[in-house]
Amino acid sequence: MLVKKAVGDAIYSNQVRLATMILSSGQQVAGLQVQQGEVQAQADLAVAQINYNTAESQANNSILGYVASLAAPTVNVGAGPPSASIPSPGPALTAVENAYDQAAAALQIGQVQANAARQLADLNSQITQIQASEQAQMQYVNADTTMLNLSADLDALRLQAKSQAVQVQLAAQNVDQET
Repeated sequence: MLVKKAVGDAIYSNQVRLATMILSSGQQVAGLQVQQGEVQAQADLAVAQINYNTAESQANNSILGYVASLAAPTVNVGAGPPSASIPSPGPALTAVENAYDQAAAALQIGQVQANAARQLADLNSQITQIQASEQAQMQYVNADTTMLNLSADLDALRLQAKSQAVQVQLAAQNVDQET
């Protein structure tokens, strides 16, 4: 009877330790998932900054190209008097505007991607914590079931021992009556 109680106590203790470990590791994994989301967010922001810098550089190059074309006007020599031709600013300004729009869009896209990465990491973290909590709860239920079964078994053994004691007393009385 004592051996059965010791075994039951050991099983219960192991199940409680396992539940505690599941909760702890679940919290650690959830924390790592949040860190992973932050790393992804930082990467998205870095890529957006690179795209912004590239688009801004293209805009500046377009401006410089247009200014350079103004510095060297084309001279038409031909049938009439020589004339200077100044390039139209329309296409160059459009290219500059487009490049700056691309730069702004790159930053906005990076912000959206970074926010999405953080939100997904938070959701994954919550899911992991819920799963760990559920698994730990199952271990606690198993531990409680083990203790209830042990208690029932010990009570059955006590009743069996009392029954045997009564049977021994009855047998002793029967022996006394026969003699």
